[in-house]
Amino acid sequence: MKRHLVKWWRNSQLGKISPSRPRALIVLRQSPNWEDGTSILEEAEAYDRLIGRPIGFARGFIELWNKTFATNFFQVRQNLKKITLANFMAVKNADWAQLSELQQKPEIAADIILFSDDDDWFSPLIVKDLEGLPTEIGGVTWPSVRYDGAFQLRKDVYCYTNNYALLAPAQKEPSWIELYAQHGGADACFHKRAMVKTTQVGSLLSVTNKHPASTVTIEKMLARTPGRDGLVQLVEEYVCRGKVNRPVPELQWSEQFAAQTVELFASLKTR
Repeated sequence: MKRHLVKWWRNSQLGKISPSRPRALIVLRQSPNWEDGTSILEEAEAYDRLIGRPIGFARGFIELWNKTFATNFFQVRQNLKKITLANFMAVKNADWAQLSELQQKPEIAADIILFSDDDDWFSPLIVKDLEGLPTEIGGVTWPSVRYDGAFQLRKDVYCYTNNYALLAPAQKEPSWIELYAQHGGADACFHKRAMVKTTQVGSLLSVTNKHPASTVTIEKMLARTPGRDGLVQLVEEYVCRGKVNRPVPELQWSEQFAAQTVELFASLKTR
């Protein structure tokens, strides 16, 4: 856990809430140490079951990637994670923690909770943009932006990867972390079960990054173009789009992270 959060939690246990408590907490969902490829492969079957894919699915595309590119799959994902953590650090009045840390010490929760995967991005001003909502609001969504080398605005209000936040009323339920940590569960609580009062804002506050090392992206490409050729085509198309597309002014904050991601894939060499 980051030192900042440890200090706040200890003070709260002593009855002294530190003024340095973050206004918002970005919670990183399950995110492995990508550099430990051996452990990831050992857990590949559990991942297959988690995402509802046949056993051998994850190991298969990882091994194909490593045979195709000189930079292995794990290093690419670790580099993507570094870009994302740099983005988290740029968010004003926010701190971040792993989901496992929040589960162990829910006391570290802040007024605004933002869940994310380890390859997506938030606006540096998201906390300011979410302030001032009515006190009875427990959940808020905003338009989801998908980046696959080009920026695509989704038109529905579904809770996608990182386009929703939890406010104080939603954190009163004892099992709130389990209910809302995954975006499918959050959407069910927001829109189907109506467990909390929700609202929508129109600002573009986050981007979900559908890059060539994303599981679903790889799956779709290999279904269309199997084998090595599919992976090479996937990377080439992403880089090609990324070099000519620029974000709309409201997404200008994301341009540096998009450029770094495109450069990462542009640097890949085939074996």
